[in-house]
Amino acid sequence: MKIKQKTIVIMLALWLCIIGLSLSTPSVASAQAAAQAAQAAQAAQASQAAPVIDWGALLTQAVVWIIGMLAGIAAWFLKKYVYPWVLTVAVPWLQTHNLIAVAEMAVKYAEAELGRHAGDEKWKLAITLLQAKGFDVNRVEVAAALMAAWETLNLQQIAAGVKDAAEHGEA
Repeated sequence: MKIKQKTIVIMLALWLCIIGLSLSTPSVASAQAAAQAAQAAQAAQASQAAPVIDWGALLTQAVVWIIGMLAGIAAWFLKKYVYPWVLTVAVPWLQTHNLIAVAEMAVKYAEAELGRHAGDEKWKLAITLLQAKGFDVNRVEVAAALMAAWETLNLQQIAAGVKDAAEHGEA
């Protein structure tokens, strides 16, 4: 219910801004408009002709109102469809992508820092690096990303000939 209330408040504020813009436009040139109106009234009285409609001002007001309505519709569309998509699709994807990138960086750093045949120390160093980056190392996703990065590095070393396939169980 609070979300609907916030939406109503936002739409009401946007509507009031549009009304304020449409009301403020004539007041900018009110002295000129009053002078023109006086001249038009004198001319109308003198010639007994039909009143003159200011089509420019009328068209301006219509365009301002249409732009305001389009902005309101765009704001509603963004809140209704784009914002939930960002929260449910984009943010989790970015978090996962960031986790994988940091896990790969931690594994490569541990390998470069401690070298081969120091599996337990490298694992602890990689965990420490992930923890320093703000990841909860007790989560299953973090451990899985770290193990996947470790496995990728092992396969790269085997493919490069640095490591034998028999040593694969060792870090």
